[in-house]
Amino acid sequence: MTVFPVRWEEPWGLVPLESMAKGRPVVATGRGGSAEYLRDGENCLLFEAGESDALAATVHRLADDPALRARLREGGFETAPSHTEAVLNEAVEHALLTAAGGASGCGSVGRNGGPGTEGATSIVRRIPARVRRLPVSIGYFRGPLLMSRVRKWWVRVRNPHAEIRFGPHTYLGPGFSLHMPFGGTFVTGEGVEFRRNFRAELGGPDSRIEFGDRAVCTYDVLMQCTTSIEIGDRCQFGQATIVIDGNHRFRDLERPMLEQGYDFTPIRIEDDATITTSARSSPTSASARSSAPTPWSRARSRHTRWPPEVPARPIEYFGPADAVPSGVPEGNTDQSA
Repeated sequence: MTVFPVRWEEPWGLVPLESMAKGRPVVATGRGGSAEYLRDGENCLLFEAGESDALAATVHRLADDPALRARLREGGFETAPSHTEAVLNEAVEHALLTAAGGASGCGSVGRNGGPGTEGATSIVRRIPARVRRLPVSIGYFRGPLLMSRVRKWWVRVRNPHAEIRFGPHTYLGPGFSLHMPFGGTFVTGEGVEFRRNFRAELGGPDSRIEFGDRAVCTYDVLMQCTTSIEIGDRCQFGQATIVIDGNHRFRDLERPMLEQGYDFTPIRIEDDATITTSARSSPTSASARSSAPTPWSRARSRHTRWPPEVPARPIEYFGPADAVPSGVPEGNTDQSA
């Protein structure tokens, strides 16, 4: 027995047809494209989508009735051969040739002598419904999944010296990029989603980024890791979120900032955290033209959920003594003369 309990308008639905070809009785909702070939009581048993009691009753009915199972198997054997790849290709070719051959007489004439708006609409209507749904199925469902597989392959090929593991049903959207010239580890759990333009930069062979199950990175998420970034289950990262495990060690105003190194701290983000904004540390001054020493401060929010319960608070300061922001913990202030 095969249960096909889809609740949405499935563009086509191969599972029932594959099951019929194998002689499996089918229990289904008949939503979307499958409604074109599923016939209740003939080649399947239908129930209302989302109704668990109806599903249970239908399964029990089928399990208790051998004659019904035999009838549905026979109906399935008759249905499946009519929906093979070869039959579908022939139907598409026939529909397109028929539409093209009858275009001149199927409605209004356009500017170049071809069919106008009314004629084009008529042509589209003459194509079988399952064929009209192909662009949607390919463009929104099958195509993105196929390209996700291609991206996984390319990421592994490009980084043979790194450890890269993708959990089941992990999706890599357009723009997914791993920068791992010196190796490192990138691991995802089950059902992790990288929608678009995710980038992770790992600094060396000991760098490690790990995602828990069903975490989501929406758009333009950037992670830079030298130690480790561990992300729990079901975490979500909003647009343009930046996660970095290091801070510039900027203390000497006489030396370039990049020459002063970094302070690194491994990051662990707990389960179910939602991060919808980015925080950054940078040098600031009251006047860009001032020759006075530039004060430097770093702040962070105590909460990963939005909206935060309290505003970001300063945790470290370096600069003139008369400009120390309130709330800086004692011992985290390095005042200049």
